[in-house]
Amino acid sequence: MSILDENIPIFKYFEEISKIPHGSFHEEKIADYVESFAKEHDFKYVRDDMNNVIIYKGATPGYEDHDTIMLQAHMDMVCEKNKDVDFDFETDALNLYVEDGWLKAKGTTLGADDGFGVSYMLSILSDDTLKHPNLECVFTVQEEVGLLGSINLKKEYFNAKKMIGLDGGGEVSTCTTTSGGRYAYVNKTCTFEDVDKPTYKLTIKGLDGGHSGACIDKEKGNSIKILFRVLQTLKDIQIVSVNGGLKENAIPREAEATFVSDIQPNINQIVADLKTEFEFSDSKLDIQLEETEKVTQAFTSKDTNELIT
Repeated sequence: MSILDENIPIFKYFEEISKIPHGSFHEEKIADYVESFAKEHDFKYVRDDMNNVIIYKGATPGYEDHDTIMLQAHMDMVCEKNKDVDFDFETDALNLYVEDGWLKAKGTTLGADDGFGVSYMLSILSDDTLKHPNLECVFTVQEEVGLLGSINLKKEYFNAKKMIGLDGGGEVSTCTTTSGGRYAYVNKTCTFEDVDKPTYKLTIKGLDGGHSGACIDKEKGNSIKILFRVLQTLKDIQIVSVNGGLKENAIPREAEATFVSDIQPNINQIVADLKTEFEFSDSKLDIQLEETEKVTQAFTSKDTNELIT
């Protein structure tokens, strides 16, 4: 049963594409869907070797002499989920629900960026009551990982000199820049040594996260930074493992570290400080420390201190 009003085409199409896996680099199935849509409506279209799709719709009577308009949205989404959620973004349909009037996905990102833009174009193309000039509707791929699909587009695909991008940052604002990104790879040789000490697991979770561009000014907590701030307060520990974050363009929401120590760790003060610091921007911040199954090897104290600092 549909949870959205299927009489509203935008909702109908969004719910349909939410059933199709469409993470970055895995847009083949949603491109198949858009191509099938074009064939079903007898639209001229182009699909390139990266799975970008461009659908062309002719002007309605009286608008033939108006300038051609390009509409654009990207088909890929950022695939993030809570650690305790069993979900495979390459095979599973998003589990949609409505809460307090907001459409959400259970335990995962929703993909409204830019699934709603895709749905908007599909609803425009399917509506023969709208008056419009010639349309070039561009469905791109791999936007979230560097606009790679757009870079692959060929100029011969287009006649439009005007474009409306349906991947906006707000209806009452104009974007003059965008989120930056940089990949940094740090290679460090670390030495493991045998240990016979109590083992602990430190977990950071409950953060809101968000887009690294659109949400970067909201003072949201970064789980990786918070994790290491807690580790910095502990004495005589040796790290076993550290893991955190899922996507390069998403503010990390969860992180964890396993370490050994002869000293019973006490994180009460730093937890209280962090809870106060993020009281308004991340009120659900959850920091947990528990003793866990003993390990037999850990990084040396020297390597641990270098990793933390």
